[in-house]
Amino acid sequence: MPILNIETRHYGFVRGSSPFPNFVSKKILVEGDSWAAHPIVGGSLNNQIEELGENDFGILDIAQPGDEASKMLKPGTRQRRKLDSLTTNELYLSVFDMIFLSAGGNDIIGEELLGFVDRKVENPSKYGHKLINGKFNGAVSDVVLWYKDFLDSLVGTPNEYAKVVTHCYSYLTPRPVSLPIPPFGIQFGNGEIYRHLHGQGITDVDEMYDIVIYMLRYFRDQMKTLEDDHDNFVISDTLEVLLGPDGKPDMSLWYDEVHPNSKGFRLVATKIREDARARGCWPD
Repeated sequence: MPILNIETRHYGFVRGSSPFPNFVSKKILVEGDSWAAHPIVGGSLNNQIEELGENDFGILDIAQPGDEASKMLKPGTRQRRKLDSLTTNELYLSVFDMIFLSAGGNDIIGEELLGFVDRKVENPSKYGHKLINGKFNGAVSDVVLWYKDFLDSLVGTPNEYAKVVTHCYSYLTPRPVSLPIPPFGIQFGNGEIYRHLHGQGITDVDEMYDIVIYMLRYFRDQMKTLEDDHDNFVISDTLEVLLGPDGKPDMSLWYDEVHPNSKGFRLVATKIREDARARGCWPD
């Protein structure tokens, strides 16, 4: 079934209006970053979710590469208002069987990374994650708060019982990556984490890896606390999905520094379905 990104077309599609007959029984809303909708890797998570839905999912995709949770979920922002309108607006309203979110990665390991890690030259006795400062904890707390606010905002709406599913990304290896610049001029995953950490005086890749795995694990652990108070919410623990037999990220499953390739995304999506089913949040 098609993945649509215009509300009016999705509205017509799920109701069987022209030009699409109504062949689906499940309605899915996807909001997220480039893990949800990568402009180059054709098999990113929205495509994988569609395939795992076995032609029974009608997907409305409003994800945009590079977006942060601070744009998608923070109350009052343009994208959050759009997200709210899709769950409450009577004109284009769909009662979604699942709302899939991919948000937070750009907030914690994007450009803000420079402010989260202290300079090595000023802290020579500290190694790896010991260089992470309190600004990082605060940033994660903000992301968790925005997720919570969105989950709470569904109460009393037609989508009060919609299943909300997200993930916690995967352990990755900071590394410079040489990629051709695509025709539209936007470059993704070409070694930003490596460059930022190297700029902080951290030159050892193992030390960089120690920082990244701590950040991603902390993000997962804090997000997991939301499951206790929201029965319709699951954060899939995808951290170790793309590890090889040696316990390190399997480079054959990655397109660039921060994005899996189609095969990697398939493994991540399959784990998301497994964890969502375990909590009754996958629309079978």
